[in-house]
Amino acid sequence: MKICLFFLSEPSSGGAYQYQLTFLEVLKKLKKHEISVITTNRQIADIYRNDFQILNFSFYSQLLTNVSSIFRRISQSKKAVSFSEYDDAAEKDVKSSRDLINKASTLKLKINCHLLHILMKIYKIELIIYPSPSDISFNLNIPYIFTVYDLQHRINPQFPEVSKNGEFEIREYLYSNALPKASAIIADSQVGKEDIINLYNINPDKIFVLQYLPPIYLRNKITSDESNKVRKKYDLPSEYIFYPANFWLHKNHQLIIKAIEILKKRNVYINAVFTGSNHGEYKNLMELARKLNVSAQIYYIGRVNNEEMSALYKLSFGLVMPTFFGPSNIPYLEAFYLDCPVITSNLRGIRDQVQDAALLIDPESPEDLASTILQLKDKKLRETLINNGHKILGNWTYDDFSTELTRILEKFEFKLKNSNVKI
Repeated sequence: MKICLFFLSEPSSGGAYQYQLTFLEVLKKLKKHEISVITTNRQIADIYRNDFQILNFSFYSQLLTNVSSIFRRISQSKKAVSFSEYDDAAEKDVKSSRDLINKASTLKLKINCHLLHILMKIYKIELIIYPSPSDISFNLNIPYIFTVYDLQHRINPQFPEVSKNGEFEIREYLYSNALPKASAIIADSQVGKEDIINLYNINPDKIFVLQYLPPIYLRNKITSDESNKVRKKYDLPSEYIFYPANFWLHKNHQLIIKAIEILKKRNVYINAVFTGSNHGEYKNLMELARKLNVSAQIYYIGRVNNEEMSALYKLSFGLVMPTFFGPSNIPYLEAFYLDCPVITSNLRGIRDQVQDAALLIDPESPEDLASTILQLKDKKLRETLINNGHKILGNWTYDDFSTELTRILEKFEFKLKNSNVKI
């Protein structure tokens, strides 16, 4: 069967990017099918050029992005007005700007779909795999497998990153159109599958669970020289809690800062190391740290490369991830693999993923987090958490992922062969 995988993510996407890498690693070992990869990522095109037929869209994608940006800048160039000055004329200008942005987005999608449709016909693609959600899926007349990470715009719409500036409407339009038309749907967990069924009334038989896996680049064995090099490069403290996450509000970095202040008042000094891209909350968080007089205990080292991530986990006192979003997350698996104890949120979905390999806290209680951080000083407890984490990893492996993905493809292939549909 001729399959095309759309890899349309960048490293700044965090866990979404890592999950897509899992698909590439698994698919390159499946010799039964002829697989092509369309990507906008130059690095991916280079790394996997010997494993797949690569269709590199990086230049084309950048060109379209630049054109869209020009439309957006033009639409936003009108003089801003205050609330008191806002009249019918100003409202008309805002509507005109919004229409221009929408037209640019629609034009970009139409151009993409037209070109992709031609390519899919040339390469005789029978099935497309979208390892990340895309509105291209239901605009191409080709069967597809659609992946859902979460539906937090429905579950937690109070967070601006899933609801503000039309984000809620964009996501709702995407899922309400893509899910019913998909040949198969991939969820990250049983809880994720339940959400898809309950929120969009989708047939359970076409939803499959492919759980997250720790990224392949992680290395459990790190030499002291490698560790010292990373510690020196980032000027890391001798002991720290670790949180690798982009700065979205739902990541809840503020809870860590507040817990550190509580501990400081008890003469317990805990440092925190943050990594990731700044999506707007960094400035507010640093202001909070200054206000609470704990700035010296907060280390932000930006985005780090894959080779350094293992050492950062291994050097840390523990992963602290008080997120409000699930149903599952990749950093827990990274920590399990790298012998790093975990503290995370006591939320539906997350409980199922970490089971007895993490300490669960109320993500709205800095006092709860502060006291739980102190529990990690118990060596016996640390060993228990680490051992339980390795057991969880043993229950779902790359081979298991491959077996389940193969089963999904075989079910589609069987239906294709027994139907009169011509692709």
